[in-house]
Amino acid sequence: MPSPRTRIFLISLPRQAERRERSLRQLAATGWDFEVVDGLDALATRRRELVVPMHAWLNLFIGEVACYHSHLEVLRRIVSRDLDYGLILEDDFKLVAGTMTTLANVWNHLPPGADHIQLHNVRDEKFRGYRMIEAGERFNRVSPTNTGGWAYIVSRRLAEYVLEHHPVPRKPMDDLYIQLSRTHREQFGFFDTVERLVDTHWGHPSSINRWIPAPRSFSLMIRCWKDFRGHKQARLALPGRLSVSPNRA
Repeated sequence: MPSPRTRIFLISLPRQAERRERSLRQLAATGWDFEVVDGLDALATRRRELVVPMHAWLNLFIGEVACYHSHLEVLRRIVSRDLDYGLILEDDFKLVAGTMTTLANVWNHLPPGADHIQLHNVRDEKFRGYRMIEAGERFNRVSPTNTGGWAYIVSRRLAEYVLEHHPVPRKPMDDLYIQLSRTHREQFGFFDTVERLVDTHWGHPSSINRWIPAPRSFSLMIRCWKDFRGHKQARLALPGRLSVSPNRA
């Protein structure tokens, strides 16, 4: 069986020089091939580019919106380059030495049907809604998955789905994955690693500012609703296909 086409992506804000240098040192020491993606900086972006629909999460801030768009950019690169999987790291990650599985060999052991794999494995330490539904030797199938977007693997088909159905932020990206792991668990495979392969620098201040609320747009809400209706009607029109339950933000 051919090896999957993969790529490691590091999302990093250019103005966060110390965090970027720390991340680059870790990755350079491994010898792995990787790509740096400049994150969208909420503090240097015009507010109209960070607008969200009226029905978005009540407490959604411009930093979370910018982070969402940064992850969307990586998903676009995964799709445009026809990769099978992308491994996404945020610049507050910290590599952890695994025993059975490491980031160097994780591609050789991906579980069948995997579309999203959390590599930090903090389980209910981070999100109490997390549930393991099938334990494995290296990977656990989960529903819902965990919060935290500093280290995960995503498949091209899930990337395509998010780009088509969720191009406008209504909640943080990791919470979108939690939602999809609940509502689409038969369509996509959500996993985490038995061993923690990547950690974060706990206690360090986040570069996602959470004190400026995202601007809201009623017209954007109407556009999102029309897009949703269009996708639903298109699915119903396909012969021999079951309609997928809609996501609810």
